[in-house]
Amino acid sequence: MAQKGSKYARKHNVVEISKKQDLFEDEDFYEVIYDDHSFLEVFNGLPLPEQIKAYQVLKKLAETSTNKVSRAEKKLILTSRDKLDNINESAGLKKEDLLRNPLSTDEHHIIRMDCYGAIDKRPAHQLSTYYKDILKNPLDKKLSVRAYNLEQSPMWKVFRQFENFRKTEPQIKKYLADNKINPEILKVMGVKDFSDVIYRAFRKSDEIKVSFVDKDSDRNAFVKELATKNHDAIFDILHSQGHDNRYIHSLLNAMKMYGVTDTSHIIITETHFTEKVLADLKKAKIATDDYNVGDKIEQDLVEYLFRNDMGVLIAARDENGERLKGARFPSFEVHHKIAVSESGKLLCLPKVNYRSNFLLVESNIHQIVLHGYDKLVVQAGKEAYRCRMEFIDEHLAFMAGFTPDKQLSVNWSDYKEFARREKEDEKYLVTYEDCLNDLKENRVNYLRNAVSSTEYDADIIAKNLRDKYASGKINKAVKAQKVKKAYLKKLKGRDI
Repeated sequence: MAQKGSKYARKHNVVEISKKQDLFEDEDFYEVIYDDHSFLEVFNGLPLPEQIKAYQVLKKLAETSTNKVSRAEKKLILTSRDKLDNINESAGLKKEDLLRNPLSTDEHHIIRMDCYGAIDKRPAHQLSTYYKDILKNPLDKKLSVRAYNLEQSPMWKVFRQFENFRKTEPQIKKYLADNKINPEILKVMGVKDFSDVIYRAFRKSDEIKVSFVDKDSDRNAFVKELATKNHDAIFDILHSQGHDNRYIHSLLNAMKMYGVTDTSHIIITETHFTEKVLADLKKAKIATDDYNVGDKIEQDLVEYLFRNDMGVLIAARDENGERLKGARFPSFEVHHKIAVSESGKLLCLPKVNYRSNFLLVESNIHQIVLHGYDKLVVQAGKEAYRCRMEFIDEHLAFMAGFTPDKQLSVNWSDYKEFARREKEDEKYLVTYEDCLNDLKENRVNYLRNAVSSTEYDADIIAKNLRDKYASGKINKAVKAQKVKKAYLKKLKGRDI
């Protein structure tokens, strides 16, 4: 066997590269990988699926170590890295090593709920002992909703920064009053406790997830408004990529009506009446006398059918009479331009879910390009990115491809709603650390004044502080007992 670094080994590696070239020589993106001069022009001229394939090959080569490889292989690796940088820059992207702006898991949780306007049922182990104890021991009589002052809660102040949660306050107070919950619990409730209250206040049955917004979530509102105000521009971009007009119309309708962009959940509809469509409408007892084959299907009829769950009556079909499936076409996903985990660098935390921070992007570009360089670190319960793909154009709002003609920019700050919301949100800004310190102080006072036995209070203290004070060298149970005894000694004023 040849030694590493020998002439035979170097020749062998060159042969391996040649084999790779043979592997790709029938691919449309061949020149992107092996042509060092016209690669960008070739790349930008490829259909999106071929661009994605080429990008993945370049990325795999670029991520290969240059240690212990031949000169030819090293050149290919380094060239691939330069090509990726050029492609990214041409697409308006830049890979950035970020300053760390760690975000607490509580804030991360709140931002995600605010973005989707929905909340999951919280498992019991995530809820605080204080909250669970109060739920088991309701008051003897119902209090007025005025008795529930949410401003005395440190953790609600974190929620209240977001407009969607401020709007839930009447419903939360009503739930607490109807269920005879002691208002004192507000001072010591944690973020997950409030999540549970919101879930209970808005659930209609025993759903796993409930919506707490009266209209659209921030995410869906962004999609709807983008499609409504930029319909023609988005249509032209998708049409230039050679997509079926029926898919484009169906996607834009789904965006405008529901805020939906996942084509696997979209009914692809005909744009003009066919014999099959007219027959299906007639069978459903919908008047068709004024319609003929080839006439355009008016938007009013489309919206009427979907509102009444009859969209399938105008489903598009291929040349074999089979329904066109949405999964055949590109899907789009909403991307946070400033990541949720990086939103700690924003002076106004709610801005992470403003329309100006959202981007609607083709799903492959989203996963492979925008998130392909993510380096997320978690430390002391906080998340932060060390590396992430950033944007040269801060107003980029729609990205269907790598070139500027496949992208769309929107300056959302030009809209009155943006200025109104920003001004209102700034009134409620707080720092999470201050709220957390207030919560800890409230819990100490709550336990000191609790009606329940001091033994029970001490058990709670031991449970909550066990992990904080226990080291790997000392038995946690023994350490917890020491914490408990110290607390009892201080509380009772006598030796144990």
